Amino acid sequence: MTLFRLDELSAAGFEARLAANPLVILPFGTTEWHSYHLPVGLDSLVAQQLSEEIAERFGAVLGPLTPWAVGGVPYPHTIRFAPDLIEKLMSSIFEQMSLLGFQTVLALTGHFGLEQTLALKRAAFQVMRRSPLTIWAGGEFEPVAGLGYLGDHAAKWETALLHALRPDLVDIDNISPETKLDGILGEDPRMVDYKTLGVEIHTQIIEAWSHIGEYLPRLNRLQREQYIEALGIGVRILEKITAERAIKPKSQVPSLNTRSYIAYLVALAGGDYPTAQIAAAMKLSNLAD
Repeated sequence: MTLFRLDELSAAGFEARLAANPLVILPFGTTEWHSYHLPVGLDSLVAQQLSEEIAERFGAVLGPLTPWAVGGVPYPHTIRFAPDLIEKLMSSIFEQMSLLGFQTVLALTGHFGLEQTLALKRAAFQVMRRSPLTIWAGGEFEPVAGLGYLGDHAAKWETALLHALRPDLVDIDNISPETKLDGILGEDPRMVDYKTLGVEIHTQIIEAWSHIGEYLPRLNRLQREQYIEALGIGVRILEKITAERAIKPKSQVPSLNTRSYIAYLVALAGGDYPTAQIAAAMKLSNLAD
């Protein structure tokens, strides 16, 4: 299908798209150290290209990239902004999409550290509570969490995905096996067939996000309320882990991606909001579950 870029639409074209499919896809990224083999703009590049493919898949409008984010690894070449500043920006962006006439937003972030994820999801939750807009917001990996991709940083999964999208920007073959890849969080990409993995996960991500884009606008009132409730519990989980990390070493705080949280993400992406609520409540009551 045709790719409809928001900034290229005429007034008449804009009204035509709103009439045909009032859904906008918004990519979010950042500039951040990604070790020696990947570009600092990986998160933005991935979010942008995935969003383009998803938008083209079912005729949604593609909004502009937001390249400013919360958090980042403690390495050079990383841009960081205060959480409250970026969360207010995200909320304002969502509100403006509603004022433009869109009814549904897919907010896909290629930068998904805890602080960024909390800011994006809390902004989406709060805007949905006070407006008719329906927003799906999360890391690009979340709808395929059941396949084992739970997000990493400059490691196996990010290297694989960028290679599927922009192989010219992955410079890993020139790095000796003895060289430590500083700043990666996850499995060493040199230990796996990242090229094949990238093709597979790229396909699954496009399929999963496109599926969400197809069914989310069709939620009835009850389903939307159930979705907002499930999202709200997820936000409370993120807030609780953030508070724990503020007073304890990270090693003493349970990981976000436990059994219950993965079950929550799977149910949420599948539109099974009552099950998502149950799984999230279990995680909230016991972060280690």
